[in-house]
Amino acid sequence: MIFRKLETHFGEKIILKNVMSVLVKNVLDFVNPVDLSVSMEFALEKYLVKLAKIYEDEEKISGMPILMKKCKIFSAKNMTRKKRWKSI
Repeated sequence: MIFRKLETHFGEKIILKNVMSVLVKNVLDFVNPVDLSVSMEFALEKYLVKLAKIYEDEEKISGMPILMKKCKIFSAKNMTRKKRWKSI
């Protein structure tokens, strides 16, 4: 809504772009080490459940919808070996 107001007020004077940002350097720093000893996939899946709960709580606080159903923010196939070993 705010972006729409900016767009209608300033017209061609501004350009709005979506930019992806990184919140953490390596998500494996936040997973349970015991879960990680089972497998990276297992640890990431368990962490995602925990993260979804945090986001659901934030949704209630902010009043803004946060859709976490079927969310796959992190996956083992997106992690490189270098990152994998760095965090263990």
